[in-house]
Amino acid sequence: MVSPVFDEPRSAVSQPSSSIWRRLKASRREVLLSFACLAAAILALEWLCRQFIFDPTAAYILTPGWSIAVHHNNLLPRVHEDHVITINNLGGRGEAPTAFSTPRIAVFGSSTVQDWVLPERQTWVQQVGQNLRSCIPHVWTGNFGKAGVNARQHLLQLPEVVKYAPRIDMFIVLLGGTDFLFDLHIHHPLVTPEGWWRKQALMYDHYDEGHSALLALVQRLYKSWSRAATEPIPTSDFGDYEKALRDAHAKVTDRQWVDELPDLSSHLDTYRQTISRLKEFADTYGAPIVFVTQPYVWSKTMSESTRRELFAGFIGGDFQSPDVKWYTSDALMAGFSAYNATLLDKCRTDGLSCVDAARLFEGHKDYFFDDFHFSPEGAAALGAMVAEHVKKGWPGC
Repeated sequence: MVSPVFDEPRSAVSQPSSSIWRRLKASRREVLLSFACLAAAILALEWLCRQFIFDPTAAYILTPGWSIAVHHNNLLPRVHEDHVITINNLGGRGEAPTAFSTPRIAVFGSSTVQDWVLPERQTWVQQVGQNLRSCIPHVWTGNFGKAGVNARQHLLQLPEVVKYAPRIDMFIVLLGGTDFLFDLHIHHPLVTPEGWWRKQALMYDHYDEGHSALLALVQRLYKSWSRAATEPIPTSDFGDYEKALRDAHAKVTDRQWVDELPDLSSHLDTYRQTISRLKEFADTYGAPIVFVTQPYVWSKTMSESTRRELFAGFIGGDFQSPDVKWYTSDALMAGFSAYNATLLDKCRTDGLSCVDAARLFEGHKDYFFDDFHFSPEGAAALGAMVAEHVKKGWPGC
């Protein structure tokens, strides 16, 4: 006997299938929503990293987040305090401006702005701010100095900084000294390496750590985590370095000295044009710019003790070579004076805002710890002088 075959009702088959499909559709929506939330969170974190830590697609004068310990090694006259330099999210020394900082004053220059051997509070840039707060309580002064850069490289730096910095209300530039040194290959290689102009101007260039700030930050955190806890941050034994320079200077023989400068006319013409271009940039941006001359310790009446603190003048990059030539202090003084005079002439003829700091420093050897870098006393004097100049043109001061 054959058993009858009964077809299962369609509703009994389709009901579980439709239920599964509904669950899958609901699950897909949840998955898509989860992915959307995750993507939004990643984008928000990326934006926050770029705003408050650093942006790897930008170019910075100094690398944001970088730190270095600077030691004087008991070898720098009138400098007595070791410290740590920390670079803010704008690529400069010290604290970044807050939302309430106003006005914002950005200071550019080389090592005589950076004030490498001084703790942050003693730098002349911070001294400007301290002297202004009596009448401008929320002023911010930003230190964008970088050793070894000249005025032409400020033309590379300024357009980059204003892309990500909050609105700058005033630019201050101390210039001339490194321009002279570069033009005559003093403390610089005789042949400028390929790509040097931009690499020297900007420690961190576009995409040095890729395209994503979040990924770059994770990589930095991993490197920091994997580094031994006892491993110190990078250290600059600057006192030892400066002593090596002074020792080499003391051993220079008569045949190595150069007392006469070459014709500076073409270099000074370029310098004039650079000053004009910096003024044009500031005008186009819409902020005033103040130019500051470069002080120096040299004089015809220098004492022997002051001469023992000198190091400058070697031509080329190898100061320890017995064959390297050195400009005398008289020649260096003539060169710095020529660049300062050129700046002051531009100030008079073009109506520029200028501070003749070199004049203030004449006869004050205690304002320096070597040829042209400032001691704490010198930084305090320069900060006060520049602040007074700013006050004269600022409403309410």
